Amino acid sequence: MSEIITLKEFEEIEKLKENTDIKKTLTIISEFWDVHSCVIVKNGIPVGASLSGSPYEAKIKALDCNPIAAVGATIGFSKKIDLQTVKALSRMNFHTIIFTDIDEEGKKYLEKCKSRVINVEFRLDVYKKYLNEAEVQELTPKGFKVATKLKPTQEQVEDMVFAWKVLKNIEKDGILIAKDFKTRAIELGINISAIETAMDNACDGSKEAVLAISKNISDPKLLHPMIQGRITGIIEPKNYEGKDKDVLKTAEKYGITVITVGVE
Repeated sequence: MSEIITLKEFEEIEKLKENTDIKKTLTIISEFWDVHSCVIVKNGIPVGASLSGSPYEAKIKALDCNPIAAVGATIGFSKKIDLQTVKALSRMNFHTIIFTDIDEEGKKYLEKCKSRVINVEFRLDVYKKYLNEAEVQELTPKGFKVATKLKPTQEQVEDMVFAWKVLKNIEKDGILIAKDFKTRAIELGINISAIETAMDNACDGSKEAVLAISKNISDPKLLHPMIQGRITGIIEPKNYEGKDKDVLKTAEKYGITVITVGVE
């Protein structure tokens, strides 16, 4: 039987032992507090994230990114979870399950699972401000700068916003591949090996997907595995300001649009 821990105040998170994954999960789902989102975190690193029309679908999409790494991880939901989702969670080996709302039938069922269960009763949009996000310019398409002559589609822009909001919460250099509001691969490091591994993990999921990277690309060689994986969009932290023209020319040649957000 599982005891459901209720968190009513932000500070109560600090009372939980080994709360790194809990805090990271809450931080990321607070980015998507107004939609159905699911985030899976292990050892402080997100291993899957998604947005969808229901919590059950969001769970499936997030888990598909790296189901092996999700074993023993923390999973969180930004919106109310239903009985279908609860039954699926109870059959899986998550260390911690975080939810913001649930009906009584689902709550009773969730008490039977072996995972630690946390009910967050504070508003995630307020928690986001508590994390000093209010001092950071909100990431929106209006703040983007298109570095290439090739312009992104609306779908690419939306996936880039999603990908960047997840990637920026990784406290190490890394890359993230996303498509249709679903992470396809997340890999630490910024080099050929890391990018190739991400492409291999994403498999066919990299086709026409976008890639978020924590540092801007200065070497055209880093684009080669992205080209082979048929990435069509890249979002980076810095503005080019006329530098790295070879990178932009190579990207344009292979139909890749590059967007920068002008922040680290």
